[in-house]
Amino acid sequence: MVNYSLNQTLDMTALIIIYIIGLILNILMFSSVYSDLKDEGKMSVKRLLLLLLAVVFSFVTWLVVLGYLAVQFFRNMRK
Repeated sequence: MVNYSLNQTLDMTALIIIYIIGLILNILMFSSVYSDLKDEGKMSVKRLLLLLLAVVFSFVTWLVVLGYLAVQFFRNMRK
């Protein structure tokens, strides 16, 4: 059982690292698209909201997945 818990901990650590990398990539993509639209003079409130919603929805998706995995981790720890 100790190996199983250690493997789960390593899996959770890997997922958190992947999450952080994904978050950084989202921010970089947002800033790239934002600066391109702003430089071209095509930035409008509508486009800004769409960009922000895309980043927020991506962030929320990762939070839901990590929350689900955390719940599964703690359920397996009780067994």
